[in-house]
Amino acid sequence: GEVFLAMDTEANELRAIKVIQRIPRGVRGGRARRKQLEDLAREVAIMQRLRHRNVVALHEVIDDPAQSAVFVVMQYVEHGPLASVAPDGTVSKTVPPLLLAMYAQQLCA
Repeated sequence: GEVFLAMDTEANELRAIKVIQRIPRGVRGGRARRKQLEDLAREVAIMQRLRHRNVVALHEVIDDPAQSAVFVVMQYVEHGPLASVAPDGTVSKTVPPLLLAMYAQQLCA
């Protein structure tokens, strides 16, 4: 889904809001909709359990059935997704294996 920048006025902090459009009922069958909801529930469950300085924190999930989207409110990370900015500042769509190994080592620390 798309990600938007927002201000949490209570905490006075920036947040990233991931907007995940729901698959409308009847479109691509019920199986696709069920899989989408299961995938989202799994992602949220993992994020709720993770507490690490090198992992983006989940703040809130707004899941109103009356809305056409689910809103996942997360910690804002200034430099964007891991795959987009390398330590030397170059932009890339992929992460080199050695850099990925370094990040994995930091997560395990």
